[in-house]
Amino acid sequence: MSNSPAIYSNRVLQQKLNREEQKINYQHVISSDSDSDSNSTIHRYDDNEYDLTDNEASIATHHLTDKFLEENYVPDNYDSIDSGTANLVPYNYSPPLYEHATVTTNEAVNRLMQFFIKSNFDKNKVINMMRLIKSILPSPNKLPTTFRQILRTYGKTPSSIEKFYCNNCFTLTTRKNGQHYCNNTSCRFRNSQLSKKQVTEVVIVNIREKLQSIIKRNFSLFTGSEKLFPSFDIPSGERYGIKTKETLHPITLVIHADGAPLIRSTKSAVWPCFSAIVEIPPPVREYQSNILTLGLWVSTIKPNVNLFLEGIIEQLLNLSNHGTSIFVHEHEFRINVKTQYFVSDLPAKSLFMKTINFNGYFACTNCITEGVLHNKQIIYPYASNNYRPRTHDEFIITAKQVEQNLIIGGKRCTSISGIKGLSSLLKIFHYPVDIIYDYMHLVCLNHVPTLIKRFIEIISKDTVAEIDSILKHIKIPHDVNVKFIFSIQSIQDWKAKHVRLFILNLGLPIMTQYLPISYSSHFSIYCLFIKILHCPKSLEEIQLAEKLIHYYCKTSSSIYDKKIELYSLHAHLHLPAQVRNHGGLAFTSSFCFESMINHL
Repeated sequence: MSNSPAIYSNRVLQQKLNREEQKINYQHVISSDSDSDSNSTIHRYDDNEYDLTDNEASIATHHLTDKFLEENYVPDNYDSIDSGTANLVPYNYSPPLYEHATVTTNEAVNRLMQFFIKSNFDKNKVINMMRLIKSILPSPNKLPTTFRQILRTYGKTPSSIEKFYCNNCFTLTTRKNGQHYCNNTSCRFRNSQLSKKQVTEVVIVNIREKLQSIIKRNFSLFTGSEKLFPSFDIPSGERYGIKTKETLHPITLVIHADGAPLIRSTKSAVWPCFSAIVEIPPPVREYQSNILTLGLWVSTIKPNVNLFLEGIIEQLLNLSNHGTSIFVHEHEFRINVKTQYFVSDLPAKSLFMKTINFNGYFACTNCITEGVLHNKQIIYPYASNNYRPRTHDEFIITAKQVEQNLIIGGKRCTSISGIKGLSSLLKIFHYPVDIIYDYMHLVCLNHVPTLIKRFIEIISKDTVAEIDSILKHIKIPHDVNVKFIFSIQSIQDWKAKHVRLFILNLGLPIMTQYLPISYSSHFSIYCLFIKILHCPKSLEEIQLAEKLIHYYCKTSSSIYDKKIELYSLHAHLHLPAQVRNHGGLAFTSSFCFESMINHL
């Protein structure tokens, strides 16, 4: 212990000597006026290691602050300020740095970046140094000064790009002194500083990079893992076979989108677009680390769907049409990315598909059944169902007609057969077979709570207390993390996982003890229907489920009343076909995606 001060002093002294040596080397590099490849100071000091502190790195800017550089720097025509998805593609063309220069732009950026990396410069220092050097070089010159373009020139693709739009006109904003401005001359916010409430941020992720990371991490599951897939998982569906039959190494994505409140004071919300890989067997497919975040929309307004998805769909189409190579353990695998289906709750589904909401007259996305007004509510009586299916081609034609009407008639133009416009999702999905219902929202958070509220109306308070006691003290397997802490009267406070356990396992044996025979028998039909489609064993079971749901919907109004026949009940009629196409409800729900929102 007595030697500690001496040891500490020696260490500090050595650190000072090292820093002095680094400063000398650093000054040699800065002061060098070499412009040829042969006597480059970058190569001359290539063996030296630079590990500068913040104080030492400040020499590079000659005491120019970040604010000074930002306010006094004037970009020229050669500044790359484009922030489109092309920035996710490596930059290869390398012109001279300036007219008659003996060094190319790539060479200059590579030398500078090698020095910046060795000097441990952060992002701001790199940008400020590049701006300083650009201002010293002959003008005009092509030295990039935005971090994204610096990375592209250096041969590094960014993992994501972000754009900022004016909420009023959806024009890309410009930034000055950290503030956003709209340059659209026809916008009411033109040339004025935009507040945070008036700006939308869109983040688009490099999909190929994320795919490669997940595939590398789970590579053992992609080879010889057929036995790990349950029966009637997604690969067992008809659509998977159609989409991948001519692909050697398919990577198939399911896509989900939804919104969640972000900041209560500004009413800001985040709308993530998530994805999962079908070729990874469950439950590993649903692990947080294996869910891709394709993009984010952060704003006080709902997404402009085509604007939000533009960069995502552009990448997916490129990966589908041209494929890409994934390198795993020094082996190259050529993959083609396909899209399986789009899943979301009903409000998000209508938003992203540009159709009317679930309470409209033509809300069904699968057939052209028209709703009926009943007591200020749109219902879908079973007897009035029109099962003529919608088709992809008809939807496209109608959507284009609506778009044309919008151009001619403005916002006063109404929808046609429930279609409000042309969604860019139709470039990668076949309508309506690839636009599926979310079992989590449709069943667990919609119809089952509706039924339980009806049951509460006809049973006594003592019966409710008895049911609550059974649920509270029931013994559940240790791997099922569900505890019923809320009364059945507070069904609105139940999470989807509570309702899922209730409808699949607990509801039928408990509720049949206390419900009238007509209610309990009708409820048992619904429980059996959901249980079968959750994870069917054969096509015959799906056919049985189809008969059950038709009988259930046909008799619902006589058991309860006409108000039960909402669109959410009508949508159940299309679940058997969905299971045939995409697999059991257990594998096509939004449970894993909804959980991901909490981890953003």
